[in-house]
Amino acid sequence: REKKKEEEEKKKSDDDNDGKEDTNTKEEEGTNQNENMDVDDKTNDENKDTTTTTTTTTNNPPTTTKENKNNVIMDVTTTTLTPLPTKTRKLIDFRNKIYVAPLTTVGNLPFRRIMKHYGADITCGEMAVATNLLQGGSSEWALLKRHPCEDVFGVQIAAGFPDQYTRCAEVLERECNIDFIDLNLGCPIDLINKSGSGAALMLHKKRLKGSLEGIAKSLSCPITVKMRTGWDEKTPTAHELVRSIQGWEIPGLSAVMIHGRSRL
Repeated sequence: REKKKEEEEKKKSDDDNDGKEDTNTKEEEGTNQNENMDVDDKTNDENKDTTTTTTTTTNNPPTTTKENKNNVIMDVTTTTLTPLPTKTRKLIDFRNKIYVAPLTTVGNLPFRRIMKHYGADITCGEMAVATNLLQGGSSEWALLKRHPCEDVFGVQIAAGFPDQYTRCAEVLERECNIDFIDLNLGCPIDLINKSGSGAALMLHKKRLKGSLEGIAKSLSCPITVKMRTGWDEKTPTAHELVRSIQGWEIPGLSAVMIHGRSRL
C-alpha cells in the first residue's frame, strides 16, 4: 500500500510539472507574438514617416519630394526646359574706317604693323587655306598670328566646300582671338581655283550658301565676303551674287567687299 501511495504521489507531481511547463510555453509564445506585433507596428510607422509628399498650389509647377529607404531625398519637378542662350555676336562698324584688305605675300604681320602706325583702323591677315589649317600646317597657322596693336583684326579663309568652312570655323572659334572672318571668293591662282576655292566659288551659289550657313552656326564673330567682279571680264556677276547673298539673310554677315577686277 505504501508503494502504491508513493507512485500516485509521483504521478501527481509529474502532472503538476507538465501543466506548469505548458503554461510557461504559452506565456512565452504570447510574449513573442506581442513583440513581433510591436516591431511590425514600428516599421509601418517608420515607413509612413519616411515618405512625405508636398504639393504647392501656386503658379509654379508642382514639386514632389520623396525620401527612400536609404534616406536619400529626391526632388521631381515638372518644368519645361528653356533653350540655351544663343552666342552673342560682337558687331564691327566698317563705316568710314581705313581697312587694310587681305593681300597674299604682302599683308603679313610686319606690313600690318606699319599700316597701323600710319592710321589703319581694321586689319586682316593673308589668305589661309582651310584644308592646310585643318591638317595643322605650321606655316598656314602663322598667317593667323595677331599683333597686340591690331585692335580690330580678322582672318581670311579659302575653301571650296561647306564642310571645310564649317570645320575650320569651329577650330578658329576655339583656338583663335579674332574679330571677324573673311571668305575668299577672289583668289585667281589656278591651284586654288581647281579645288573649288577662291574665285571659283562665285560660280557655285549652293556651296557658297552652305558655307556661309555653316560658318554662322560655328562662330560668334561677324562674317565678311571678298569677291571679284566676276569670273571673266565679259560677264560680270558680282552684282547678282550680292543680291542673292542678301536674300539668304545669313546671321552675322556684316559686309561684302568687291575687288574691282575679274578673274580673267
